[in-house]
Amino acid sequence: MIFAIYFILIITATVVCRDIEDILLNPYGRKTHGPQKSLDELRQQMIDLHYANNRNYFDNITYEIYNISQQDETSARYTKREIGININSQFINGRFYRLENPLKHFSILEPANGCNNGIVLTRQSAEQQKCIIATNAGFFNTKTGDCLGNVISNGKIVQKPGIHNANFGITKDNKFVIGYINISQIDNFDQLVGGVIWLVRNGLSYVNISETLEDMTTQETGSTFVTVRAGRVALGHDAAGRIMMLVMDGASAYNKGPNLHEMAQLMIELGAINAINLDGGGSSTAIENGSLVNYVSDSCPGSDIESSMSRCERHVTTITCIYDIVEQNDRGTNGKTLTVIFGTISLIMTILAVVMIITFVLLLRKHRSYDFHN
Repeated sequence: MIFAIYFILIITATVVCRDIEDILLNPYGRKTHGPQKSLDELRQQMIDLHYANNRNYFDNITYEIYNISQQDETSARYTKREIGININSQFINGRFYRLENPLKHFSILEPANGCNNGIVLTRQSAEQQKCIIATNAGFFNTKTGDCLGNVISNGKIVQKPGIHNANFGITKDNKFVIGYINISQIDNFDQLVGGVIWLVRNGLSYVNISETLEDMTTQETGSTFVTVRAGRVALGHDAAGRIMMLVMDGASAYNKGPNLHEMAQLMIELGAINAINLDGGGSSTAIENGSLVNYVSDSCPGSDIESSMSRCERHVTTITCIYDIVEQNDRGTNGKTLTVIFGTISLIMTILAVVMIITFVLLLRKHRSYDFHN
């Protein structure tokens, strides 16, 4: 009887802590995701904030454009390093990845069955394109599993709700675009994912301004989303046009991990010019060659929440993916497009080969017939 009560208390604590983290790290509480304002309203508010903070040199542009490193190679070339840092008197681990040649080696992927048909593990989505490195990416509805924010994967527009949170994208003419974009610009992207909070703009922290622009202070959670300590994920680029991905461990239940001000500073110290914040908390996931390599904060179903050995990767929606071009199976429809293209080419070549053989045989017969009659 006592054991049964103890077991129930453990399960209850696990669920409650998970729910608390979901609430704290849900930037808009239970309300509609994203700031409820037009881009023009956001732009005017941004101009006022820039002027008030002596940052008016950004003019009235709501996004930044930066050239991508143009190294065009067959294999992805990247560096990775483990990070250990003291934050709030606690030692925090992290994983940092820098993709030297983003051209043809980086994608935003939705789940294989689509963005609104259930959540899956990051490692499962990574199998679509045989990702060498993968992290979780955009936010999602924790009740329905639907993706939130803009999503474009390998040129395919998955969804474009038109909300004005911070975005990270790669255009079809190979440029980074980071910031608040107009829905009319979305068709020009090859990869795009929406986050919440623009961490770094032109090498400086942009958290305070972004917090206001994205309506954090007007939500149920107030500024908690920005200041809570938890696992965090950031995506950005450096001055050389290389992609940067940072996954920091943490657990909000233990007040452990970086807040977004600290996350911005970490990205700046690592060389970021622009960076946005992606989904964090229990969603924070780093996968290398199909294996989970970071500490995840979600307890496994039925496990003791105090046990560090019983942690499970959370099911999510979109992911970031670094891959080798020779391993790429997909450029838009989860592996089907190239299969159809190569299958069609193979069929055409087979038909041509058959036609050539038949033509050769007919010519040979005609030649023999001519020799016979002569």
